[in-house]
Amino acid sequence: MSQNGAEAVISERGCVMLQIPSPADTELKFKFKRCRVLASGESSWRCSTSGCTASVRTMGPNYSITDINNTHNHEPLTKIQQETQVLSASAKRKAVEMLSERPSEVLRSLITPNHVQTLETNILRNIKKNMYNARRKSQPSPSSSAPGQRLLEVPQRHDYLDPKVLRNGFLSPDQPHSFPSNFSLA
Repeated sequence: MSQNGAEAVISERGCVMLQIPSPADTELKFKFKRCRVLASGESSWRCSTSGCTASVRTMGPNYSITDINNTHNHEPLTKIQQETQVLSASAKRKAVEMLSERPSEVLRSLITPNHVQTLETNILRNIKKNMYNARRKSQPSPSSSAPGQRLLEVPQRHDYLDPKVLRNGFLSPDQPHSFPSNFSLA
């Protein structure tokens, strides 16, 4: 955390975000996402809530605030919301990194005694669901083939064998095998 109260956190998607305390209550915080880096070397940040016009400009790696418009049109994040977002982001990251561990074990390793008192069952269920989805997105789909790989469609035996050749579902040894002219394996 810098001298001005700006704290860098990692979002669920792995981006750097700033948490800045509310002017009314330092326990409540607003989140800002990086908008762009200006020619002067400053970073421009916008409030992460859609439709809010609050903005911040910071300079340097310690995120010292050079300019701030801290007028928001929404309520700040509560302490529980902040902890839930940080826990969810770290749980998703660990779930993808540690594929051999069950999501419940990963979550249990991240939960501190403070979390036990504040987190509700539905919040934990949503975090576990997010972990499963993050793992699923990180792995290739089993139904899709590799790029550039063609799947060979093999016709059923009744599609290419003359019915006279089949006797009780088997090829008759005394009949020649006939294939239609449009049949090919390539």
